[in-house]
Amino acid sequence: MPEQKTQTSPFLRLPGELRNEIYEMLLTPPDLTQQQRRAASYHSSACRNLPKADIHPAILSTCKQIHDEATPILYARNTFSAHGTLLTKMPFLIEPAKPVLRNSVSSQIRNWRVSIRLDTDPFFTAQDVAAAFSGCDSLEVDCWQAQFEACDYSVLRLFEDVRGVGKAKITGSIEPGFAHWLELVMESPIETEEEMRSGSSTPAYVEMEGEDGRRAARGPGGLPLWVFH
Repeated sequence: MPEQKTQTSPFLRLPGELRNEIYEMLLTPPDLTQQQRRAASYHSSACRNLPKADIHPAILSTCKQIHDEATPILYARNTFSAHGTLLTKMPFLIEPAKPVLRNSVSSQIRNWRVSIRLDTDPFFTAQDVAAAFSGCDSLEVDCWQAQFEACDYSVLRLFEDVRGVGKAKITGSIEPGFAHWLELVMESPIETEEEMRSGSSTPAYVEMEGEDGRRAARGPGGLPLWVFH
C-alpha cells in the first residue's frame, strides 16, 4: 500500500514574515479595543452598546504551529486590562467576563492598563504593584473617584516602586504635575536595593504650573515633601 504524504497547508508555506502580518491583522484590533476596555472597567453592560472588536483568536486552535507562532503576537502586542485587585492575575483584553486564566500565557503580556479607584482601600501592596508591572513595555493607569477631591493619592503612591516601564501614562482624577512625575519614576531604570532606599535615582518632582521648572523641596528618600502629606 503506497504511503500517503502529509500535505502542508498553503498558509504554512507562506514566508514567516507574511504569516506574522496576517496574525497581526487578525489578533491586534485598532482603537476599538481601548473603548471596549474603558467601558468594561466601569460598567460592563456598556460593552453591549459598542460594536464588537475585530479580533479572531480562534485561529490559535487551527494547529500547533499556528498556535505557537500567533500566541506571542496576541499577548505581547495587545494592551490587556489588569484585575482591579489581583493585578496581573486574571487580566482581560475586551470583556472582564472572559479573563486570561493561564499563567503561562498571561506572563507573555507586555502592555497593561489598570483602573484604580482612589477613594477606597486597595487590596494590594506596593511590593505587589512593583512585581506586577516593573519592566513592562507600557502601563496606563486610569484613576477615578466617586466624588471630586474626596481623597488623596495614597493608593496611587503604591505605584512609586514600579521601574523600567517603556511608556507610562496616568490619566483621570489626578493633578498633572504628580501624574507627570510618577510617569517619570515608573519609566526610570530598574534600581538596586541601595538606590531604592536612598532615592538617589528617583526623578525630582518638577512643578508643572511654573515656566521656570522649579523643583519642589525634597524630604526623606529624596521624595518631594508633598508626597508625605
